[in-house]
Amino acid sequence: MNRLEVDLNLQETPLVCDYFDIIAGTGSGGLIAVLLGRLCLTVDQAIEEFVGLYKSVFNDRKDPGKEDAFKATKLESKVEDILGRYGLPPDAKLDGKDSLNGKCKVFVCAVSTSNLDACQLFRTYDARTRIDCTIIEAVRATMASPSFFKPVVIGPKDFAQEYIGGSIVCNNPSRQLLKEARTVFGNDRRLALILNVGAGRPQVLSLSQAVEGDVAMDDVVTVLESIAVDCETMADELGHQFSEVGVYYRLSVDRGMETVGVHEWREFEKVATHTQAYLQGPVANRLIELCLQSLKAPIGSITLQELNQSALSITRFKGLPPLTPYFVMRPEVWNAMQTSLIAKSAEENARIQRIFVICGMGGSGKTQLSIRFAKEYHTSYSHVFFLDGSSEATIRGDLQAAIRSQGTGFSQQTADDSLAFLARKQAGFSWLLIFDNVDDPAIDLRQFFPQCDHGAIIVTTRNRDLAQLATTMHWQLGPMTDDEAVDVLLRSAHRPFPPTTKDAEIALGIVRGLGHLPVALVQAGSYSFRMHCFERYLDLYNSNRSKLLRDKATSQLDHYHHSVYAAIDTSYAALPQGAKELLHVCAFLHNTSIPRAMFSIGAKSDFLYEADVYDVPRIHSNKHVAQLLRSAFYEDGQEWDEMHFHEILHSLQVFSLVSTVHASNEAFLHFHPLVHSWARDSLTSRDDVLRYKAMAVRLLVCSTGADHWMLHRYLMPHILEIVEHGDLHPNDNSAFAKVLAEAGVYEDALNLRKEVKRACRMWNGARHWRTLDALANLADTYCKQGSWAKAATLSSEVWEFRRKLMGAEDGKTLRAEASLAFTYHQLGRWKEAEELQLEVLNLRKRLLGPKHIDTIQASADLAHSFIQQGKWAEAEDLGLEVYRERRKLLGDEHPDTLLASSNLALIYYEQCRFKEAEVLEQEVLALRRKVLGAEHPDTLDSMNNIAATLSQLDRWQEAQAIEEEVLALRRKLHGPTHPDTISASNNLAVTYREVGNLQQAQELLEAAFAERCKAVGNDHPDTLHPLANLTLTYHLQGRLEDAKRLAVKAVVLLKDVVDTTDHPVFRKTLNKVSAILDRGPTYDGEKRRSVVA
Repeated sequence: MNRLEVDLNLQETPLVCDYFDIIAGTGSGGLIAVLLGRLCLTVDQAIEEFVGLYKSVFNDRKDPGKEDAFKATKLESKVEDILGRYGLPPDAKLDGKDSLNGKCKVFVCAVSTSNLDACQLFRTYDARTRIDCTIIEAVRATMASPSFFKPVVIGPKDFAQEYIGGSIVCNNPSRQLLKEARTVFGNDRRLALILNVGAGRPQVLSLSQAVEGDVAMDDVVTVLESIAVDCETMADELGHQFSEVGVYYRLSVDRGMETVGVHEWREFEKVATHTQAYLQGPVANRLIELCLQSLKAPIGSITLQELNQSALSITRFKGLPPLTPYFVMRPEVWNAMQTSLIAKSAEENARIQRIFVICGMGGSGKTQLSIRFAKEYHTSYSHVFFLDGSSEATIRGDLQAAIRSQGTGFSQQTADDSLAFLARKQAGFSWLLIFDNVDDPAIDLRQFFPQCDHGAIIVTTRNRDLAQLATTMHWQLGPMTDDEAVDVLLRSAHRPFPPTTKDAEIALGIVRGLGHLPVALVQAGSYSFRMHCFERYLDLYNSNRSKLLRDKATSQLDHYHHSVYAAIDTSYAALPQGAKELLHVCAFLHNTSIPRAMFSIGAKSDFLYEADVYDVPRIHSNKHVAQLLRSAFYEDGQEWDEMHFHEILHSLQVFSLVSTVHASNEAFLHFHPLVHSWARDSLTSRDDVLRYKAMAVRLLVCSTGADHWMLHRYLMPHILEIVEHGDLHPNDNSAFAKVLAEAGVYEDALNLRKEVKRACRMWNGARHWRTLDALANLADTYCKQGSWAKAATLSSEVWEFRRKLMGAEDGKTLRAEASLAFTYHQLGRWKEAEELQLEVLNLRKRLLGPKHIDTIQASADLAHSFIQQGKWAEAEDLGLEVYRERRKLLGDEHPDTLLASSNLALIYYEQCRFKEAEVLEQEVLALRRKVLGAEHPDTLDSMNNIAATLSQLDRWQEAQAIEEEVLALRRKLHGPTHPDTISASNNLAVTYREVGNLQQAQELLEAAFAERCKAVGNDHPDTLHPLANLTLTYHLQGRLEDAKRLAVKAVVLLKDVVDTTDHPVFRKTLNKVSAILDRGPTYDGEKRRSVVA
């Protein structure tokens, strides 16, 4: 314990009871167990009390001829003195509830004279069978060895039993200790250390000299000799049985104690000298260091059940490595291994050779699973051979060593003899072969399978192609779950378990940063333990990732001495050049969900596609970067070949460096986060970094075209990954901004648009037509973001300059006019918007024809204005025309077709045709979820509109559930101040009001009204919805003065809108609010909410 104090830099010497869960002993060992575990003494205190007791008790021998040589009353008196010194009364119970009891569990052994074959346990803790006794009685019982002390009687008068010391049955109570531990802690409790402390190898016959003349001494000598032999035999058996487990250690002075008899307990200096000499020896010193490692990291490498099984095992192992102390069970793969490898009957076992293949990247825990399986089920096999599969030579060498380990009769056998040995059929003969780390694709592993129909084989490999060898099942070992990974990290970092809330949060951040890879978790845990930086590890990792992942931890999985990055280095070296190129290009994208289709789409244009072109110089020309991509992915650099690209991918899959996942009729590439990090960190040259980044950007841009709209939803995380590192060309920024704006990521889109505008002004001037293109795109993004005033200013500027530069009928001029009209529409300037839209529509019909896609867009814009103004008939006629034409030109699933369909549903809604609206909007929602995703802004619009329809059908609960989801998603996607988020708040508030949740309705409406006023002003039509709804909510709450105050304001604004537009919905709302001022009636419900066109 003194060494532990120094190693852990503790302020005081630790207590044994703080580091051991259970202590047991017999005789003097029982007394020591009570001192250390029940009284919680330090080792020094226990030694002092032990020596004092022995000197006093054993110096006072009775007269020769007495059956018991020493006075039991003296022993009781000395134990009572000890109890008093530590604040306990003489009648203190062994299992008492005082403050000293409970730190660890203690039992001492004795034997009832009525049954000398059974060991009785006196416990400090509750158990099914318990002996109610005092501490003094327990010490008396365990020390009542034959001819030393008389037996002790314990128990109530009618049920009292006589006890003597337990040394004649269990002088070494290790087996009782293990059995008791399984009962108390359960079979699944992991075990870190069993420390067996012996008393040396005494020469029992010397005792006769100590009590010369005692007529009973011959019998005593015989008994004690048997006891001593039994104690050492038990120790030897346990040492042999648990030799490979790494948890059992015995300390016992091996020299100098042979001549120490009872009479020499007065000479403790002699005992201390022999003990000190033993402890300073190399063997004992090594054992103590092993014990200290277990005490400092009490994680446990084996469960109590596994230890029990290992004690019963007769399986012959060859080369099975130790199981890591950080092993955590992974139920899914474990269940698969059990199903695949364990036969239900001997008949079933004889029908097939059971081969199970575990694939996965280096350090994912494949080897550990195979070792755990071998240890768990070794009783099912007569032989278990663990073979190094790194080369054919190592496999042959291990097979030869395995057969030769069977005994002298096999000393000249070869690897082929080993296979023949395993192939034989014999009753009770079964085996398990583990081929570990068979990663080299050149190895023909089949030649090393015994040619028979029995036996079990586990193959661990990075090479996914070996999965075809499985006769039962193969398993692609992926990342751990959060809980599994946190468990591994905390164990390897030696953190308290169960963890504190803070530790759990820190650990979760670390495991997610490391992609749940076991070897990385152990490496991180080991490093944080060594450097005392667990709380700061994630910050260190983010700033020193490459250095940390190349660090070699001192304690790795299965003695896995490679760092995380070194393991990837090994796989990388075996890759063809095309695979290396792909790995580095993808390092600049997000590590998951990389659309495989991007590569074939880019190849269609020879990687030269560009949508927006601004005259700004590039570091690498597009032609140069496109040539790099062609050289990397075209066969011989000449032309695109799907099969050739498949081979490139396959070479990465062989080493489990990438996986392919299919979803929504698309294939996606997934890289483990640490493989992905390695692919970037391994680029040490700045030129290489710029080259691969440019290739990744070019690859992405080629998929941003309008023809590939179905792929756009999958590009967003990769664009954000690229954009995060900045320094992109305006052409690329423009392409990426378009995709981000489509997905509702407006802030990032705006930042890119601003960068494009800045670069264009610098290179082309403020009034250049390319600069105007940049301003037009910026205005469009402002409009989508809800910054309508800024959008109107920019759109007006662009329109005016384009009319001057290009003329009123130029296509770009008409687009600018249409954008300005849409902005007016959003600002509530509907008449102005309608005038501009009519002009654009007529010009496009004349210039492009009525069926041109731009003409149809102009019709859609005008229909949208009709909807907002309440011109339902005109809107429906135009909307149907747009819907039909878009279906012909674009197909049923194109976003523009779905928008036309959604607008039709909205028209039905406004005309109170709610059933028709619901059917159509449900169809639109299903298709939008399919082609755009569940969180796309258009999908949320559909959900919003369905909820509005459901509320009109009095299906309030359904409406509420949808509206709560929409509000949460819009807050997440757009933030709390975006117009769409405010509309969602207004709609949910109306539903809350209708179902009686007036307080929640009030809170949402007050916030929505304040945000609307801040964003677009008090007089904007969109502000009137939350204002009117808040007025009516106050009225329902009985807050009549507040309701009237708001009603005055609302009536003025609503009259202005009605006088201008004669909008039927606003007229109805005006009547409702006016009624509060005119008559103050009881409000009967207003279902008006915002729907989206």
